[in-house]
Amino acid sequence: MRSGDEVAKASIIVGDPSYFKDYNKVKQVGEVVRAICILDHPLPCITDKAKSCQIIIPQSELKRNTDMYIICVSHVHKVCPDPFYIALVATTVETKNPEQELAPGLALLGPIKEKFVTVQPLYAPSNDSAADGCFISGSMDATTHFETCADDILGLYAKIKGKPFDFNADIAAPGEAQ
Repeated sequence: MRSGDEVAKASIIVGDPSYFKDYNKVKQVGEVVRAICILDHPLPCITDKAKSCQIIIPQSELKRNTDMYIICVSHVHKVCPDPFYIALVATTVETKNPEQELAPGLALLGPIKEKFVTVQPLYAPSNDSAADGCFISGSMDATTHFETCADDILGLYAKIKGKPFDFNADIAAPGEAQ
């Protein structure tokens, strides 16, 4: 690995696909559209004024191929000052108008003080990690509960170590031998 005149050597490299785009080690597999919204109220009606919530709108309800994900957090989570809330609405892009695809989720938020919309490519590894030593995760998808991210990390661990992670094993503290 080279950065300017500095060179670092390692038997393996583990990284996010954005670091490998220019090296033909990943392929684009889609796009995700996300809206980060600032609210001055909890989600109306559907959450009984909860300080946080997660909503998944099934694809069948939306007449889409993918689900829509909504998460809302508040000052309780130390992400914004009281009385504000941060809501995220995300889905996989299926049309030429990604922001419009978020409309059903945004409608559940009530009045929005500020909204920031991004469309980002989704990448998946296309390299032979055993051959080149580059162990690459997938991009963060539209889910807001990190299940696919956790599965991806466990998959990378198994590829690197040659066995699945053992959640029942004793873990040594930093600096201690196992």
